[in-house]
Amino acid sequence: MDKKEILEKCFEDYPSIVTIEKTKIILNQLENSICKIYINEGGHGTGFLCYIENKIGKDKNKYKSKEKMPVLITNNHIIGEKQIIENQILKVSFNNDKIWEDLSLDRKKKKIYTSKKYDITIIEIKKKEINTNSFLEIDDRLYEEGSENIFRQKGAYIIQYPNDYPASVSYGIIKNFSESYKLTHYCHTKDGSSGSPILNLENNKVIGVHYGSKEKGNYNNGFFLYAPIKEFFNNYSDDIDFDLNKNPSINFTKINNNFKNSTYEESPKLSQSLVTKNVNNIINKNEIKITLEIKSNEAKKEVYFLCNNKESKKLPSYLCELNPENTELFIEGGKREYQNYFIPPKKGIYEIILKFKNHFKKCCYMFSSCKQITKIDLSNFKTKEVTDMSYMFYFCSNLKEVNLSNLNTENVTNMSNMFSNCSKLSLIDTSSFNIKNVNNMKQMFLNCRNLTNIDFSTSIACYNLDNTQIFEGCWNFEKIKLNINSKEKFKEEIKKLKEQVIKKDLNIEYV
Repeated sequence: MDKKEILEKCFEDYPSIVTIEKTKIILNQLENSICKIYINEGGHGTGFLCYIENKIGKDKNKYKSKEKMPVLITNNHIIGEKQIIENQILKVSFNNDKIWEDLSLDRKKKKIYTSKKYDITIIEIKKKEINTNSFLEIDDRLYEEGSENIFRQKGAYIIQYPNDYPASVSYGIIKNFSESYKLTHYCHTKDGSSGSPILNLENNKVIGVHYGSKEKGNYNNGFFLYAPIKEFFNNYSDDIDFDLNKNPSINFTKINNNFKNSTYEESPKLSQSLVTKNVNNIINKNEIKITLEIKSNEAKKEVYFLCNNKESKKLPSYLCELNPENTELFIEGGKREYQNYFIPPKKGIYEIILKFKNHFKKCCYMFSSCKQITKIDLSNFKTKEVTDMSYMFYFCSNLKEVNLSNLNTENVTNMSNMFSNCSKLSLIDTSSFNIKNVNNMKQMFLNCRNLTNIDFSTSIACYNLDNTQIFEGCWNFEKIKLNINSKEKFKEEIKKLKEQVIKKDLNIEYV
């Protein structure tokens, strides 16, 4: 089998395997054409820059096909009529948050089209408004009415800005189209992906815009761009002024991967891609997101998700910041009177958001013994002033996922038993932790038997550190990454760990 046949076989069996050349093109797109979007009193999600042509408007012969309008495209549920009428300022970020720029939504100065029907908003980009010359291209075949059949069962990918993650690529396949220009695709998405471009895997050109996932299905939804672009030009064909028609778009190298019409195994249930609405000052928010899984025997009973204090509804003194004056509680989007428990009407999954007005001093025992919690997202939780995180997740025995990506630990002194008995956690990302002031890490990961690796390489351990039994009961450890200057502090505990792990080739890396 020659190289070409091997590559074709890879794409047939594993649509997510791509060539290095294609990956380079995708990285170029990530840096220059795909953006993260924030807007006050609107939503947040993903958007993309592209050129659209007047090939399907009512006066399509009035303008030469070489004239292309530079636009930003996203979903209507991110930027809708309300934000446009109020001339709100749109914040966009390229290059994974390295650069932030403001865009005006003033209809008097630019052409803006928004539609709930297609869940799309198209915003004209004026000269020098965005510091880039890189715009995606619409697939030429899209401009032909009825052309959606060309893309059916073809390889596709989307580029998205999921919440709490950098820009990401997801591969899949276009499954189907409907008469209303809706399309279904099998590219995996996470919250924040709304507004992502759906690109043709064969030529890296845009086919549609992603808007969300089916609640009880195995696929994602989007809109084919033929109808929205046609309506855009029908609205503005009497007065069109292309400001950036001389700017070059990305010069994509066409890669013919001969993606075959193979059967595609349906993926697991996908995450919803809807955005959080009515969030003011979203960048500086201070909140915790919690996911609870309620079993049948727990329905219609009080379930404590903060400090499992069954004897009293009053919160203990060490969490005095969790008071009604400081805390707002939202359960599945609806605001509730604050309390540290609720009564679930039936079994199932419940999403809870706690929003705080003031910053915490201590977080000890914060989620202690909350056995219904399966996920905790602390990526927007402000902890710069926190000094004590001991027992913070103690005995969260069903906790499977915790997001600590932006957790500030520079002033923390106590992390003892922080994750003790979190037996279902397989990954705890501590790579951003600063442990220079932590003097107590005793039993920090006690009985975390599914944990495989830990990274404390970004800071030097405190001189007076007590880390006795820090890895006790961690049988499945595979790798530890430490700062070279912390080697002596972890020497005895690593020796004990080597004696108990199942895999005897434990990888210890010092940097």
